Amino acid sequence: MNVEEEILDLQLRLQGLETRSCSGGQDAVLAGLATARAEIVDVRSGVRQDFEILNFEITRLRERFDENCKASLLETLTMFEGLRFQLNDLGLRLDRLLAKDDA
Repeated sequence: MNVEEEILDLQLRLQGLETRSCSGGQDAVLAGLATARAEIVDVRSGVRQDFEILNFEITRLRERFDENCKASLLETLTMFEGLRFQLNDLGLRLDRLLAKDDA
């Protein structure tokens, strides 16, 4: 059962207990209400903890993604710089070859 279903179930039980409190047996109903409220607090606490864990995991994923992007960018820039150097070198060679042909 997911959290939304649990909360809905607890709300329905709480409404049922409140309805019964109008017809009598107040002590039993009050005990039931206290139990239902305690369960709601437990569910909320669990959901809050789950969100805190999820937030922590998302933060870690973002950090890893940023690290990977920086590493990939650095690698790409290094490769680009190497290609640019090779292109300049080829241009100089071509100029020398053309100069020899003119002479």
